Amino acid sequence: MLRSSRLLRLPLFQVPFLLVPLLLGGCTKSKSAVISDPPQLLEVMTFNVRYGAAKDGPDRWTLREGHVLGVIEGEAPAILAVQEALDFQVDAILGRTEHFVKVGQHREGGTKNEFSGMFVNGRLLEVEASGDLWLSETPSVIGSVGWDAALTRNATWARFKSKANGKRFVVISTHFDHRGKEARLESARLLGAELGRRCQEGAGEGQPPLPGLLFGDLNAGENSAPLDALRAAGLVDTFRVAHPDAVEVGTFNAFRDERGGAKIDYILATPEWETTAAEVLRPRHGGRCASDHDPVKAALLLR
Repeated sequence: MLRSSRLLRLPLFQVPFLLVPLLLGGCTKSKSAVISDPPQLLEVMTFNVRYGAAKDGPDRWTLREGHVLGVIEGEAPAILAVQEALDFQVDAILGRTEHFVKVGQHREGGTKNEFSGMFVNGRLLEVEASGDLWLSETPSVIGSVGWDAALTRNATWARFKSKANGKRFVVISTHFDHRGKEARLESARLLGAELGRRCQEGAGEGQPPLPGLLFGDLNAGENSAPLDALRAAGLVDTFRVAHPDAVEVGTFNAFRDERGGAKIDYILATPEWETTAAEVLRPRHGGRCASDHDPVKAALLLR
């Protein structure tokens, strides 16, 4: 849960998460149904856990694995997007969180190379449909490299249904290229369109689109062209909704507890969502960072 010692605390969080049904989609209701429904909360998180085979010396995976897993277990999001997770890191996360279900392929297909998909709490959500696309001119080609990207990059989409009330919504998780400026912009355009298409497809012809979320490490600052493209696609930054004037918002810390850089990790939402809380978490243990990125978390309601 988002805690009072962090950036934002609202009375809603005094209600234990497991007692609050999730509000998970559907764009229309009768007035009486809205009044009779109990409060419904969705907590989501994105976390670049850092490539587990990297030679990071005192910050190598074997020395911080417990820290990372403790953060995930403690925050207990309904949906967790991760980036840079190798297969053994995925196994570690699944081994620590018994209700998580993995959704998505790795960068080279299957379990090859890094994973930037999602974990979902299977007690709360049903995966109605899911799939993967590659951030390139040929998004259906597994392992394809797009535009000026240095590496293969991909995204995972999923349509979820609440097991509590049947409500539905769509999520995309991704990791944009760290070098290709054109690739980041075109990836944003691709995924903005993909999210819109999946939300409409899930709702059915002639119906309002389902609510949508897009999160991950976008390797792009708040005032960048990729973020402009995603805003043009109708997405808003949940963190900025909660904290429009926050200054120390850097999410890449380089294992040095830095906070003043650019915010490059995001939870973006379509207008149907109401942000009740959001924050950049700063997990530290003995003065050391859990990863070279700080995770971002948001608590959301449907309007």
